[in-house]
Amino acid sequence: MDERNFSFTPILPCTLSDILGGLAFSLPFLAVLTVHEFGHYFTARLNKVKVTLPYYIPLWLGPFTTIGTMEHLSSSVAGS
Repeated sequence: MDERNFSFTPILPCTLSDILGGLAFSLPFLAVLTVHEFGHYFTARLNKVKVTLPYYIPLWLGPFTTIGTMEHLSSSVAGS
């Protein structure tokens, strides 16, 4: 069997430049996601649907990572 040397480069420690670069992407992304989800929330409230505030579904790769948001409907939607 062919033996190869594989090296592992750890993700951490990262530099301050890496962290700032990640924040420059993740914070605007989370802002857009939040505005989008609050659009669903306010639309539901205007149509008298009982709904919870949106909350983030975290992805544990760091303090600012998420795979999306979720809202819970407490009442039925008319016509469904």
